[in-house]
Amino acid sequence: MLVEMLRTLLRKILQRARARDTYRPERHYMRGPGPKSQARDTVGQTNNVEA
Repeated sequence: MLVEMLRTLLRKILQRARARDTYRPERHYMRGPGPKSQARDTVGQTNNVEA
């Protein structure tokens, strides 16, 4: 009886722990290049102006 209760409790705890470890794409979503890369790219483009 006690062993079955402990086994059930452990199973419920493990199920809840697995439910928390799901993949959430919004945590890994990249919005694009940051301001440093944009500044670096625009510096190289200003010298290539054709007249």
